[in-house]
Amino acid sequence: MNVSKALLITGCSSAIGWATAERLVDGSDGEDPYAGFDEAVARATDNYERGPISGLGGGPETVAEAIEHAVSARNLSSRYGVTPSAHLFMRLRRLLPDRVWDAVLRTICPQPRR
Repeated sequence: MNVSKALLITGCSSAIGWATAERLVDGSDGEDPYAGFDEAVARATDNYERGPISGLGGGPETVAEAIEHAVSARNLSSRYGVTPSAHLFMRLRRLLPDRVWDAVLRTICPQPRR
């Protein structure tokens, strides 16, 4: 049996992201230095779930289909975009210079305080 590795890029609005965000908030206490960051991630995830870009996401079925596709592929790709947002981000990453990509990420992703 040949075992290889692949990366599934789920993009926004995946059930995995929402479950992780819920755990972050549920597991943080008042003394956690990342509590504010965890809450910001949960809010961003909620915006992806219910906001105007929710149509670019997908649920657990979408992730399962991507896993099935990757497992049954003759030639394993190193990355599989799962949702339309993942495909968009993968294309943008290829097209944009590093500094511009970093600026895009800073505007859409919460950052912990320094």
